[in-house]
Amino acid sequence: MKILITSGGTREYIDDVRVLTNISTGKLGATIVDELISLNIIERHREPVINFEVHYVFAKGAIRPNLRGGFYNIGEFKPYEVTDVSSLMKVMEELVPQMDVVIHAMAVSDFGFIPTHTKLKSNDPQTFIDSLRDRIIINPKVTHLLKNGTPQ
Repeated sequence: MKILITSGGTREYIDDVRVLTNISTGKLGATIVDELISLNIIERHREPVINFEVHYVFAKGAIRPNLRGGFYNIGEFKPYEVTDVSSLMKVMEELVPQMDVVIHAMAVSDFGFIPTHTKLKSNDPQTFIDSLRDRIIINPKVTHLLKNGTPQ
């Protein structure tokens, strides 16, 4: 069975040095991965029985699964690190159609910003606020992708 688990909190870049983020450790997703991997049967000198092929989509900085102390079989665990909603959506659009089960435990940012590669000045609050106001966007909903197969 192929299972996709998302975990952690996405980051949306305000400028080259600042981010808007959802505070999420990723502990829930990592714990679920560990439990599923523990159900795969590993016997010495025998081929492993892989009941669950786990695809783990996690945000940068999220807690990682323990995976039997770091030991797992190739094919039973596939990690994908994402940063923002855009990178999350690319991975999800590719993986979701292939999965039997999706467990979406990630805290996804509702808003993002049109990129700027200029560091906003910290000594001018009004200009900073105006820049945010001018560049804010509503991110697509991952849950819509999961329900309908297409992002909204």
